[in-house]
Parts: sequence; C-alpha cells; structure tokens
Amino acid sequence: DCRNAAKMGMLDLLKVARERSVVMNEIRICRSAARHGRLDVLKWARAEGFALNWMMCAEATVGGHLKVLRWARSQGVVMDEPRVFLSAARAGHLDVVKWLRAEGFALDADACAVAAVGGNLEVLRWLRE
Repeated sequence: DCRNAAKMGMLDLLKVARERSVVMNEIRICRSAARHGRLDVLKWARAEGFALNWMMCAEATVGGHLKVLRWARSQGVVMDEPRVFLSAARAGHLDVVKWLRAEGFALDADACAVAAVGGNLEVLRWLRE
C-alpha cells in the first residue's frame, strides 16, 4: 500500500499511484514518511498539496528525525501541539527534545512522566535540570 511505499521511500511508486488516481490516505502517508525520516517523500507530498500537521511531527520524533522536524518548521507546519513534545520525551531522542525545547515547547510534569515510563533516563535527567 501507499503507506508502506512512503515508509520505504518508494517515491516513484507513489508518483505512479498519484498519476493513476489511486485513493491515498494522505495523513497516513505523511506520518509514515516522517516516522522513517523520508524527507524526499514529505517534500513530494507537500508539493502535491498533502496536509502536513502536528501528527506527522509527532511521528518524526518517534524516529528521532530532527531533519524532518526542522524542515517541517521551515515549511510553516504548525507543530505546537503538546503531544509532539511528549512523543519526543517518550521516544528518548535527547537531541530532538532539546531542539523542541529551544523552539519554545513548554516543559511540564507530563514530559518527565512519559520519559520515565519510556525508560529514558538521559532525557528525564535533562528535563529535570
């Protein structure tokens, strides 16, 4: 399906599917591409008019794909949803957590709780500093 094509970076397949008017779940395609760091797929999706949103950004945090988050921010994607930061804390990618915090994401007790539940001691320590 198209979601797996996005996950694996099979951009040519996605283009053919689009040309043939295959029904695509645009949100799932973008989320899958973001989770797996497929910036090329996301750039194509953006050019095709796909909606990019905070859910895609939350998926990028799961995969630790800071380049996707930076690109999304540069494209004006609204990502100021608390679940984006919580997802990063849970996933344990400290560089992503630091970047989001520098971008103005609020720090709260929930972030510490999800980092602890995820077993991410390095993130938890940094959040508590």
